[in-house]
Amino acid sequence: MQNLKYSYIARQPILDSDQKTVGYELLFRDGPNNTFPDIDPELATNRLLSEHFLATHYSTIGDKLGFVNFPYQSLVNMVPTLFPKDNLVIEILESCEPTAELLSAIKKMSQAGYTIALDDFVPKKEWLPFLPYTSIIKIDIQQYSLKKAQTLIERLKPHNITFLAEKVETYEEFELAKEVGFHQFQGYFFSRPQLIRRKQIKPSFLTVVQLCKEIANSDINYDELERLISLDVTLSYNC
Repeated sequence: MQNLKYSYIARQPILDSDQKTVGYELLFRDGPNNTFPDIDPELATNRLLSEHFLATHYSTIGDKLGFVNFPYQSLVNMVPTLFPKDNLVIEILESCEPTAELLSAIKKMSQAGYTIALDDFVPKKEWLPFLPYTSIIKIDIQQYSLKKAQTLIERLKPHNITFLAEKVETYEEFELAKEVGFHQFQGYFFSRPQLIRRKQIKPSFLTVVQLCKEIANSDINYDELERLISLDVTLSYNC
């Protein structure tokens, strides 16, 4: 019998104040253990997108929103624009530096209709230029007090931003978060991440990205296309 390889993803629901699911955060997993593996964040995002969101996102999230963490390089390379904008939420990882290069990419994606979220947000003046292009701000309420969050929510009201409370662990925290102005909620109180396993038959995401860029050129280099396809055994087989 052929040995089947599997890819894994975890999804954790995001709910509104009535505890109705509005979306799922998609979390990369590298095996049946429901924990984030010790690998490069860029690789984790690329594999999550290529092995799940690219081909099977409708069965993963249905008609809900899919929240995906994007590291710095993926954002400045505009990788999210390779995916449908209607149900993708682009989460800017907290490790990203708020550079002019990143701001330019976020502005373009926002203007193209993509939804932008700031993950694990802590207020800094360097992030102020990003606010006009931000639809959602996620705050870890275990690290950032609800009192401080309330002040921030009041201060940023003119920006019409949706505030999402992360790591809600008790009913009391849920009620308090609603009181201070949060609109959406995520955490173990509602659900732990659910592990999903799929057969892994997808080509390298980076190869797919390179192919997309090459095909988009007005003057296609067919030798380069052949070289890219030959680099990936699954692409060669499928072709």
